[in-house]
Amino acid sequence: MAFIAISFTRASIFPCFHLFPCFHADMVTYANQVLISVLHLSRHADSQVLTLAVSLQCILLWFRLQYFSVLGITNGDSGDGGSGDGGIEWSG
Repeated sequence: MAFIAISFTRASIFPCFHLFPCFHADMVTYANQVLISVLHLSRHADSQVLTLAVSLQCILLWFRLQYFSVLGITNGDSGDGGSGDGGIEWSG
């Protein structure tokens, strides 16, 4: 629930934030997580529905991981700790 509050706070600070695809992906992921929790804890759901919800969550999280990994690369984070060598260990 804290992540939902953070996303809405960010959207209220930055008026155009709700136009970004990452905001919608976040909201769908959070809503799906709540759905998965309710279905799992209620024990009244059909196993196919729960399997579908968990599969959708895996796909959404994969897309979010890809989005943020590309975002890190475009922001200049090469993962090399600032050395500029792309994280290559030089022996010598």
